[in-house]
Amino acid sequence: GFDHTYFSPHLDTLAYNYRLIVIDMRGSGKSADSSLISLDQLANDVDAVRKSLGLDSFVLMGHSLGGLVAMKYATLFTGKLRGLILVAPNSAMASADTAAAATLPKSKSKRKAQSGRYDKSFESYNLLPELSKISTSTLLISAERDPIPASAHIQIASAMKNCIHVTVKNSGHFVFVDQPAEFCKQVKG
Repeated sequence: GFDHTYFSPHLDTLAYNYRLIVIDMRGSGKSADSSLISLDQLANDVDAVRKSLGLDSFVLMGHSLGGLVAMKYATLFTGKLRGLILVAPNSAMASADTAAAATLPKSKSKRKAQSGRYDKSFESYNLLPELSKISTSTLLISAERDPIPASAHIQIASAMKNCIHVTVKNSGHFVFVDQPAEFCKQVKG
């Protein structure tokens, strides 16, 4: 996957008001790990970063696959979150993600290209039943022209207890690139 710099300079406006900590997930960007990667492992990696920074609680934002990891994190460590922001997240069910990836040209299907890195948990996950455990205030930002179907995001928002779901018009999967002002407005709430 991409390294963390793909967020820059698009999130710079938020850095004026918030402390941003942007990481490369295991197997992505500048991360050198080439072992098999599981969804639980990625969520535990986020908690290891939280602990190493001495944070009791924080707001977690995840984009795309990072949104899926953020959802998993929230089911495992809900007491550590002050807030959750999901930006054009992968579906909460593997079957829906597989269907969405099938609509992309092969060169754009990162999951397919990187499938050798992910363990079997990525072929069969279903977080929908677990999402009801999340009581943390959540903002789910969808993009109007995202290849991940709107129905997947509606399912996520409906499964959570305290989720506000917004769709940003005239934007694709990288909503913070296509509509940076609207994205920052929604995050700042």
